[in-house]
Amino acid sequence: MKLYKIAISNEVYNDLENIGNFILSKYTQDAVNNYLKSLYEDISTLQYLAEVLPYSERETVKQINPKGKRLLSKNKHWNIIFHLLGDYVIVDRIIASSLIK
Repeated sequence: MKLYKIAISNEVYNDLENIGNFILSKYTQDAVNNYLKSLYEDISTLQYLAEVLPYSERETVKQINPKGKRLLSKNKHWNIIFHLLGDYVIVDRIIASSLIK
């Protein structure tokens, strides 16, 4: 099994900031930290899962990257959209599951 290096796009940092701000509007900073830590853990699994996940047929994913794949977060609220480029997993976006078509 191939192990990939992970690269995160600037859009993902914006997505994480927006997610964190939303959670902070409802809960404490500790809740934000735990939630974002969980998302980073999900992203880190891509180093070994990326190759086995299928290319997505979802319209939303294809708009982000025609050869995009997606990983559903542990809590199933988020789709981590990514693509492969050589030895890298490039994480393109984190999108709410309710927005995936």
